Amino acid sequence: MTPVYIIHAFPERREAMEFELTEHGQVAAEAVRWIAAPRGIEARSQGLYACRRWRDPHARRLLTWGEMACIAGHLEAWKQIAAGDASGAFILEDDARILRPLADAPVRGDLTYLGGKCLADPGRTVDGLIEAPYTYWTVGYWLSREAAGRLAAAVRSGNIIPVDEFLPYHYGRNPNVNGQMGQADSLGLAAWALPQWMVEPSGRFSSETEESPSCFTLDTYVFATDPAQAGEALEAYRGLDYRPQVLGSGEPGWDTNGTGGMQKLRWLHQALESLLGLRSQGQSQECSLRHSVVLAVDGYDTLAVAPADNLLQRFAEMQADLVVSGERTCWPDQALAARFDALAGEDPAPYRYPCSGAVMGFGASLLNTLSAAGHPGESDDQLYLQRRILSDPGRWRVDREAYLFQSINHAEAEIGRQRGNPFNQVTQCYPAILHANGPSNLEAARPLPWTEPGLAAHAFDWMEVADGVLGMPFLDQETCTRLCAVAELVDSLWQPLPGDNVPGDELRLKRLDLALWDWLGATLKDRLGPIINARWRPALWHDLSDAFLIRYSPDKQPSLRLHEDISYLSCSVRLRRSCRGGELIFPRQNFSDGLIPDGWLLVWPARITHPHQVLPVRKGKRISLVVWTSER
Repeated sequence: MTPVYIIHAFPERREAMEFELTEHGQVAAEAVRWIAAPRGIEARSQGLYACRRWRDPHARRLLTWGEMACIAGHLEAWKQIAAGDASGAFILEDDARILRPLADAPVRGDLTYLGGKCLADPGRTVDGLIEAPYTYWTVGYWLSREAAGRLAAAVRSGNIIPVDEFLPYHYGRNPNVNGQMGQADSLGLAAWALPQWMVEPSGRFSSETEESPSCFTLDTYVFATDPAQAGEALEAYRGLDYRPQVLGSGEPGWDTNGTGGMQKLRWLHQALESLLGLRSQGQSQECSLRHSVVLAVDGYDTLAVAPADNLLQRFAEMQADLVVSGERTCWPDQALAARFDALAGEDPAPYRYPCSGAVMGFGASLLNTLSAAGHPGESDDQLYLQRRILSDPGRWRVDREAYLFQSINHAEAEIGRQRGNPFNQVTQCYPAILHANGPSNLEAARPLPWTEPGLAAHAFDWMEVADGVLGMPFLDQETCTRLCAVAELVDSLWQPLPGDNVPGDELRLKRLDLALWDWLGATLKDRLGPIINARWRPALWHDLSDAFLIRYSPDKQPSLRLHEDISYLSCSVRLRRSCRGGELIFPRQNFSDGLIPDGWLLVWPARITHPHQVLPVRKGKRISLVVWTSER
């Protein structure tokens, strides 16, 4: 009688499987051997540690505890099969649905799949069995006793990958692992599969392997000798589930303004040595840090904008042991720039040069990298990391696209927002962590609240309010109020347009939010465009050339002199008029917007015929949205 080994995770799954096996008479009860898969921490206590180089071929994530428990259960079954008397055995997982009696299964070679998912074309057919292709799902298979012993011996306890990948690797048909993972040599097993499956997943239970937590924890360290000064950053990290630990609190002499900073790498080295009680428990460094991914960031000028689990997933996608933030300039030693250019090759991503403001990596690898950080000849943290990267580039990735870390240094004009979130317009990436290279620069890219703009009642029901000036409801009051409030959260972005001969206190809409720019352009084209095309033919509505907020106040910019716009058609939407004075007037048309409600849109032909000005604000503030269009 061929033994049947059942890998089960929970008691309720065992009960369901017992019913499946015995009620239908498909397997004799005395043939069944139950194997309880250990839970995650139990697997680690058995000396099983996840392979750091493995990534899920579909989701590009790291190993989960469910996958670890699954292969641990299969490993125990292989050991028992190898020690038994039978020539082979069936192995089923606890969500298997048996379609035909297992006794009828033809088997061959070392391994025969009873069910699964073929991810490649099968090989030759022999005696009614097909040579197994790259086959996923180990819901059911037959294994010879000799192959079971060889597989059990091939498991590298410190380099575990999922059993779904482990088996096809050892019969040489795994494109994601063979020749790439640094595993032991493939066993070259002879693997076969049934042309029609006898076993399939039942769907009774959710996937324990994919939906369970990652094997890897994210340990976050924030450098700050004065934690109060880093309060905003720490609050942001905690709010996104990073659980930051402060390094350097109360320590003197951290040079954050020039060369220096080696102190923080020494603090990090000490923290990694102590991680998980390394010293007190006498454990090896490799084992204690095996399942730790470490994030180390400056505390005074970094800000988390994506959740911790999202950052961990991004790190997995980088497929590197260690990742460092990149920036546009090579500092402090520009002579190294050519070597980093050579590493980047033809990659057009702009952030080629390592920056020490944010570093992430597997704990064991990072500890090894920092082993010489206390050497008296080292004086600058960034230069130290750059040299280590150049000495071992295979283990490091510079985040050239700002996918994990966005350095704002020399990149201010490239960073905007999409729906309130920081967004790099060059690399088309939403960074997870901002590094400002100085606390004052954070404002240029910090997240802002976002809500879809709302149109006023009767929007675009137009009238001619003056000669050649059309007026119409446009934005509702809530949108006007919210837009003003959000814009004034980023005061440093209000600047005159360089070279403008009529300068104003202005905020370009693209700097505030690209999604708002896109919404405005599409809405005006769809709703205002047909009005212009019909009312002023042969003039036509064209795309926006610029859109910006402009504000007036007695202490900064009280007024705007008489002028014409550098625009084909111009629009003005007053968002807030909590002031005395500040009216927009058109002298030739004898028209003022003083009686026009907030949120109304005025549009006029911009050149020659409609000079306009804003009268001095004597008290309070006026904020307007200005839109310019191109000629074609």
